[in-house]
Amino acid sequence: MNVGYYPIKEKEIKEIIKMVALYNKGDIASIDKILAKNKVDETLKEVIYAEISEGVQSKDSPSFNESFGICELICIAKIQDMYRDSYNFRKKSITKLFKSCPKLDKYKANMAQILMFKNNKYKFLDELSMPNSCGIYITSENVKKILNDYNTDSNIKKAIDNFYGDMHAGFIEVLEYCIENECGLLEADYVRKEGNIISKEVEAELENKEIEHECLTEDKEIVGAARKTWSILGYRFLWEIISILIMAIMVTILYLLNIDSFPIKIAVSIVTCLITTIIIWEETIRISFKKKIIAKQNVNKLMVGIVFIVLIFVAINLASNYFQYKVIINHFDASNVKIKYYNMLIEKEKDEEQKQKYVELMEDVRKAAKEEYLPYYIVSCISNFVINLGVLPCVKKRIKKAIE
Repeated sequence: MNVGYYPIKEKEIKEIIKMVALYNKGDIASIDKILAKNKVDETLKEVIYAEISEGVQSKDSPSFNESFGICELICIAKIQDMYRDSYNFRKKSITKLFKSCPKLDKYKANMAQILMFKNNKYKFLDELSMPNSCGIYITSENVKKILNDYNTDSNIKKAIDNFYGDMHAGFIEVLEYCIENECGLLEADYVRKEGNIISKEVEAELENKEIEHECLTEDKEIVGAARKTWSILGYRFLWEIISILIMAIMVTILYLLNIDSFPIKIAVSIVTCLITTIIIWEETIRISFKKKIIAKQNVNKLMVGIVFIVLIFVAINLASNYFQYKVIINHFDASNVKIKYYNMLIEKEKDEEQKQKYVELMEDVRKAAKEEYLPYYIVSCISNFVINLGVLPCVKKRIKKAIE
């Protein structure tokens, strides 16, 4: 993604939002007055109206970045581009700069306080988190502070120089331009072409929000929630195989140690299940998000898919536990002394009535064994279900961390 830096004043942001509201009411005359005051060329008015119209069409999303970000805030960036110069900084977003140096975060403006919407219903992210949107805004006062700190604080200078590399001089030039024109600085997806013409490729990109985008990082791309769900499902299957092997090893160890204590078996089973589940999700997300991530607004959609994935593997684990339960019962038949004894008597006994008694006695022994192991099977199934659902909040947090 090419990230654009847009020098713009707070009052200009408010005016553009106001123009969106006026356009929604059909008050074109008032918009013309605002444009005339800002000395906007007549030939650009129709283009500006088109940008404002785009913002009006999707202003009801609960997220400010979606409602005002994808349309109206990027509308701010587009219209600002007609007021004065803008700068293309390729993949060097201010959001990434501030995250790489937390000391700079204090310069970030609160857009909610700048716009002061009455009965505000929007969630303000104040960061560049998705393509075709705007991110951090730095007020004119804070632009001056950043430049001053750059010249006086060696740590901040080092952080900025390291982040921008060969482009650090360009960033300082933008700050100086903002100070000279008494502007703040807004970051947004850089979509404008020479002569303020939006290319057909960009128009198509704006219409299709599910298209794959280049991410803010150097080596990652943003994909849709559906595609990422299938990716996670594939990696989850691979790690599930490892999980089954680990559980099989634990069962074997318990058998070899001849541990018959029911509480110990349950405790080992639950702890092993918890540890393997956490490790599985950690590795699944780490590998799945290594090169492809999703936009922040799609996290909830992805979590719906992950819930279905969890239910699939819970069903697989239930079947696996039932298989282990059957194996235990079959092993019991083969190793229990009483069962062997009754089998021997049945083979030798010729009296059918007595033989039937031995069969009934053997079934009583087998039934007692099933009743003994059944609680272990039930508790194991319940704990597996609870653990798999219980780790979902941690999975969501891990996904957000992978995106950032």
